[in-house]
Amino acid sequence: MTVKQLSLVAWLLAAQAGLAAEFDCIVKPYKIVEIHAPAVGLIEKVNVDQGDTVRVGQVLALLESNTEQAITELARFRAQMTGPMRTAEARVDHTAQRFGRKEELHNKGFATTEDKDQARAEKRVAEAELLEAQENRQLAQYEHRRAIAQLNLRTIKSPIAGVVTERLLNPGEVAELGVGQKPIIKIAQLDPLRVEVILPIQMYGQVQAGHTAEIVPEAPIGGRYPAKVRGVDKVIDAASATFAVRVDLPNESFKLPAGLRCKARFPAAGAERRAPQ
Repeated sequence: MTVKQLSLVAWLLAAQAGLAAEFDCIVKPYKIVEIHAPAVGLIEKVNVDQGDTVRVGQVLALLESNTEQAITELARFRAQMTGPMRTAEARVDHTAQRFGRKEELHNKGFATTEDKDQARAEKRVAEAELLEAQENRQLAQYEHRRAIAQLNLRTIKSPIAGVVTERLLNPGEVAELGVGQKPIIKIAQLDPLRVEVILPIQMYGQVQAGHTAEIVPEAPIGGRYPAKVRGVDKVIDAASATFAVRVDLPNESFKLPAGLRCKARFPAAGAERRAPQ
C-alpha cells in the first residue's frame, strides 16, 4: 500500500471517528534565491558562508571597484565645479551694464543704433552662455548619479532574510552575467516556511485558502505550530486521486529548519465533517 493510499485510509478512519485526520507533509523553504552579481567583475570579497543567517540589505559580497571609484570621484568633482558658472554670470552682468550704457547714450543721441544692437546681441550671447553653463552643471550632476549607481553595482546585498545554503564563488573568481552562469551564493528564505500537503480527493472543497492548519514536525523537533493555508491546487492528480495544498508556517528567528517531514491537521475541515447534515 502506497503512502497516498495510507493517507486515504487514515482520512476515512478519522472521518468515521469524527476526528480531524493527520496528513503527511514536508516543510520546505519559502523560496530559494540565487544571488548573481549585477555586473561582470572580479570578486574581491565574500562576507558570508554556508549556514550563515543574513538580513535584508546585508552586504554579501564586493566586486573589485577601483575604476568605478575613480570615475565616481571625477564625476563628483565635475558636478561641484563652480568656475564656469561664475564666469558666465560675470559676463552676463558686464554685458547687461554695457547694453544699459549704450541704450542710454543712444537715447541721448551719442551712440548709433548699430552700437545699441551690438550691445544687446552681446548680452543675449552671454545669457545663452550662462544657460549652457547651468545645463552643463546639471548634466554633470546626472553623470555623478550614474557613476554612483555603477559603483553601487559592485556591492552585492541580500534581497531577503534567510540562511545561506551554498557558496559557489570565492574571492579571485570572476562573476559573470547571463543565463546559466554560476551564482555567488544561494539563500533560503525560512520565514515563513512553505509546507506542502497532499490530500485525498474526498477533502476537496473542505480545505480552502485562509483556513487554519496545525503542523507537527517529525521527531526530534516535535511540537505543534499554527499555520495558514495559502493555496489549494485546482488540478486533481487523476492517477492518485489527490491534490496539493500549500501552507505558510511562520518561523520567526528560524526556529524550525526546512526539509522536515511533518503531519498536518485542518481543524476547520474536521469541524465541517462533524457538523450535522
